[in-house]
Amino acid sequence: MMLSAVLMLSGSTGVQAGLYSNDVEAQRNLWSNFKAEFKREYSTEEEEKTRFGNFVENLKIADQRQIEEHNAGGNAVHGVTIFSDLTHDEFKTRLGFKRNLKSVRSSNNTTAGSGSVGSCSVTSTAVDWTDVYISGVRSQGYCGSCWAFATAGQVQADNARIFGGSIQTYSPEQMVQCSTEQGNNGCDGGDYAGSYEYLLSHNFETDNYYPYTSYNGITGGPCAYDASKGHVKALTPNDSLTGDESCMAQYVQNTGTLAIAVDATRWSSYYGGIMTSCGTSVDHAVQIVGVNPVSGGYWKIRNSWGSFWGESGYIRLAYGQNTCDLTSEAWYSELQAV
Repeated sequence: MMLSAVLMLSGSTGVQAGLYSNDVEAQRNLWSNFKAEFKREYSTEEEEKTRFGNFVENLKIADQRQIEEHNAGGNAVHGVTIFSDLTHDEFKTRLGFKRNLKSVRSSNNTTAGSGSVGSCSVTSTAVDWTDVYISGVRSQGYCGSCWAFATAGQVQADNARIFGGSIQTYSPEQMVQCSTEQGNNGCDGGDYAGSYEYLLSHNFETDNYYPYTSYNGITGGPCAYDASKGHVKALTPNDSLTGDESCMAQYVQNTGTLAIAVDATRWSSYYGGIMTSCGTSVDHAVQIVGVNPVSGGYWKIRNSWGSFWGESGYIRLAYGQNTCDLTSEAWYSELQAV
């Protein structure tokens, strides 16, 4: 287990034995371990000095979040992660969800953002669709394309749910390059509404035909859409579950996954466990792949920051609290094969 996992709490006092200390040698040891773990190399001494300064500040931030999580009754672990040498503004480039109000939004959605619980019937059964309707965790890199990855992941799951057969890996790059007329802005952010608006009239290609090229944060090129290479298009995009956590849970228990939007500002230091302490300023798109709707239960979330972050690329959020404002957007779609 990496050094960042060990954030012990002294049981009698609740005081954190944190990562940060004034001991420069201890800081340097953590820094060396971080660079080895994540294969970091810097081009100049000045850049390394700057990155080390960011790293030390992020140790303080992780410690503070750990205390707040503990005080809130949660068990999430905060520590050193793949983002620990970044500034807050640099990390925010990974948070590319930007809501627009395209007409594809459901007319049935009257509870957006309310986070209500209780209008649907939820059992105590834990469900996990990982490896059933989805395949692996992907990385958006430095591009603010979370919305494109979450859309691609949801269509992947919906396609497997509806049509069966092998799991297809759909192209985030097609969304990044081609859905700008629907209100999305490539690496500068986008929304499910624009994504599904685009898929109402365009076939969705797979990665094999339209590979991801925007990893470095610059949109990989002009749209190269080829309708003949597409597999599916959206028939009935639906966000009517938005705002109701119990109806979202019922859907996940009985049917499949959901694409959602969350406040991920505090996720930069997340290492594992069930997160309880979170914000409500929605800025990131992800996918619900499972739920355990009991007391102390959680949502299992598939992210797009690679398998080196969180719990092998996943995060668990506390159930029944609208944690990170996870009810603010909830999408799935019926699809049409082409």
